[in-house]
Amino acid sequence: MIGTITVFCLGMIVIALGLIGVFGAPDDPSNKWTGWVMLPFMLIMMQKAVARLLDRRVKVVVNGDGFVCDDWSDTFIPWSAVTAMRMDKDDGDLFFEMHLADPALYPERRGLSRLARGASLSSSRHIRLNVSGMDRSVEELREALRTFAPEHLLRG
Repeated sequence: MIGTITVFCLGMIVIALGLIGVFGAPDDPSNKWTGWVMLPFMLIMMQKAVARLLDRRVKVVVNGDGFVCDDWSDTFIPWSAVTAMRMDKDDGDLFFEMHLADPALYPERRGLSRLARGASLSSSRHIRLNVSGMDRSVEELREALRTFAPEHLLRG
């Protein structure tokens, strides 16, 4: 949630700068060009940030049979498909990774998850979710995993 609010605030600043570039200094054509390039991109990003702020659906469900991550796909992933899992910190953000035995069975459906997979080093074998921006606490996710995940995955 904090990450989405930050993106929203930064987006507002960039949109304001883009509007200044488009409508502000008519004597400098580079400002207009930069403004027109920034505005559509940031308006799309702002729409996504607002939609995410207003979205109250459950993002991650963990139970005794497995889990589903809304940011990844609607497909339920059973614990038997997971070979390892871990929490990882990268540039101040906390990520939850689940390594899958056969990732092709559980393809991601959304652009953000594709970007996250593309940014990871061992991208072909796991799901990587940024838990810093979730609407619930990281400790709640850890507790659900301790409660429901098989013992051999918790040691990994």
